[in-house]
Amino acid sequence: MKVSFILLHDSLVMFFFVVLCFSCSRVGYEEPPVDCEDLTCINCGDGEVNRGEDCDPEPPQGDHCCNPVTCRWVALDTEDPQAVCAGAPECKVDACDGAGGCIQTNATDGISCSDDGLYCTGEERCQGGTCISAGNPCPQVGDCQEDDDICLGCGDGLVSNGEDCDPGVPQGDHCCDPSACTWIPNGGPDPQLVCVTIDSCRLELCGDSGTCIEYRIEEGGACIDQTLDDCLAARCDSTGVCDQSAAFEALGTRCDNGLYCDGPDVCGATGICDLHLGDPCGASVARENFDSFTEGEVIGDQVDWFGASTGPTLRSSASCDASIGLAPATLGYTWLIHPFRWQAEDFTRLVVGADFQSSNQSEFHDDRLGWTLACDTTDSSLMFGVQLDNVRGLLTEAYWDGPEVNNLRVPIADIDSLISRDSWYRLRATFTKLTDTSARIDVSLWELDGACDPVEPPIIIESIPDTSALGVNAPDHKYFNADIMWPVFKNAGGIQGGFDNVYIEIVYGEGGVCEENEGTCQAP
Repeated sequence: MKVSFILLHDSLVMFFFVVLCFSCSRVGYEEPPVDCEDLTCINCGDGEVNRGEDCDPEPPQGDHCCNPVTCRWVALDTEDPQAVCAGAPECKVDACDGAGGCIQTNATDGISCSDDGLYCTGEERCQGGTCISAGNPCPQVGDCQEDDDICLGCGDGLVSNGEDCDPGVPQGDHCCDPSACTWIPNGGPDPQLVCVTIDSCRLELCGDSGTCIEYRIEEGGACIDQTLDDCLAARCDSTGVCDQSAAFEALGTRCDNGLYCDGPDVCGATGICDLHLGDPCGASVARENFDSFTEGEVIGDQVDWFGASTGPTLRSSASCDASIGLAPATLGYTWLIHPFRWQAEDFTRLVVGADFQSSNQSEFHDDRLGWTLACDTTDSSLMFGVQLDNVRGLLTEAYWDGPEVNNLRVPIADIDSLISRDSWYRLRATFTKLTDTSARIDVSLWELDGACDPVEPPIIIESIPDTSALGVNAPDHKYFNADIMWPVFKNAGGIQGGFDNVYIEIVYGEGGVCEENEGTCQAP
């Protein structure tokens, strides 16, 4: 029995020893430690190189280039954790060789290294393990000035390295191209403005090697002292004299008064650039009640209007409020001072309104508002808009030339039973741009009370959602493609009835405040 107990005791001790050693192998070692005499686990960092380790970073072993976590040699070109590998020269880096030794490798190309102190050698950077100068920073070797750390070149006032001239001080050559330092070709303008305008038909331009040569405008050429905002058409004659008696530029000719916030400009009837396409940032609104005009005058003869002197005549009896209005007339009349441009990228819509009086038979005939494509004609084929008309029963209808049929009348609303005799009505149409060649047209008609105020509700509110969807009744594209359009009205003379109180609204963009100095639209 005693012998058996001893054997059992020894077996338990051996089992405990094996379990402990096995547990040591479970804490991250690749293999169990060799020495388990003291029944303790041996790990990396104990100063001994045990089974499964390449090295140990702690005394007494103290290997450099040894990973302190795994006790393996760090990889090739890796920094030494113990920082024993040191002393590499510039543009070299100390590293380990993967087997416990120290080596030196090249530093990353492009990093800065010691400057030689010279501007003309350029910035120094490492390249292939060597500190190398970038080279002359100037386009030409001779342009580098070491004393002042600058590159000489075009515009420095010195003629050097293949330059013909230099416009900078002290050289200051006129007729010298400031970007290339070469002479301006013959007949070109002088960038330094030394060559000047002599008079309306003679000017100096650059000649050979910086000289100024006189040039004369050919006969019939525009006098050169005109500006874009004067709308003159003066021309040089055969003797080199500017003939100021020449006619003004045609009404509606594009010009520029130098202001941004009144929009693009066109020439007026008196040779002045005083007609404007409107605020590019929002709405331009205008009203005319004709009260400032004189009884008996013809509106087509007034400076702001065109009507071919055929009328209509200004009459107090034709006014909505017994002041001044327009009597019926055969042809239309154009409001010259409010041009607009459908094709402008930021054009949004045009609103046109006016008051029309019904006849003593409760009728209208071709009482129209909209726009025309020319400012100096009463041609109905150039007019686009809506009208009140009794040709086929009393209707509110659109009026234009179609792509195949002229003088189309496209019905919008039947108002035959809605109109009273000798009464005033306010017609308003909004033409909203859908595309460069199509519009939405919204039309409203109100009856007016004795004070010329609209009576609610309106008689009609109707629309044409998209003119391009009308097929053969769609408007001809000519109405949208003209460079400039002009508001037009017609109080036709087929029946009696007055006309009064014009309203237009020309809208560019969708709101905002125009900043003249900046030439931009700011949020309101």
